[in-house]
Amino acid sequence: MLEGYKSFNKDHINSYGRKFEEDKIYESKDGFYFSTNFEDTLRYFDGHNEDISVAKVLSLKSEKKIIKIEDVYYGYYDNYITNYLKIIKFLDRNDIYHIICKSIDNIDKIKRIIQGLKLTNEEIEWILKNVDKYHYNSIEKSINFYQKRLKR
Repeated sequence: MLEGYKSFNKDHINSYGRKFEEDKIYESKDGFYFSTNFEDTLRYFDGHNEDISVAKVLSLKSEKKIIKIEDVYYGYYDNYITNYLKIIKFLDRNDIYHIICKSIDNIDKIKRIIQGLKLTNEEIEWILKNVDKYHYNSIEKSINFYQKRLKR
């Protein structure tokens, strides 16, 4: 078993039109994509131009293996496909805020969150206030490019 995250549209529907609910187990012969990193699952939906939801998920053992997918070119290493997936919980904004707070020392994670998710003004302010001085300019540029230009 492996815990991770999976993105959906705001109504908890995946990119193939299937609706998901908490505490349910789903099966697919083709498999479900998920990532062990919150920020990496954001690549599957446009979190800047549409409302998305992200769930904490658990892949369950099956006859088939959990397949690890690596996209070395774009730097995504911890993505998986599983045939059996349980939705543990759909994250609310408070859960996402806690993920951001725990990730502040990992600049790559923070940049991917900035690139993949429309942040609130409070989240942006918190990141800028708490990022270390060595990465401040880089993070500020990412915020200006991915967050502020999109709010025009």
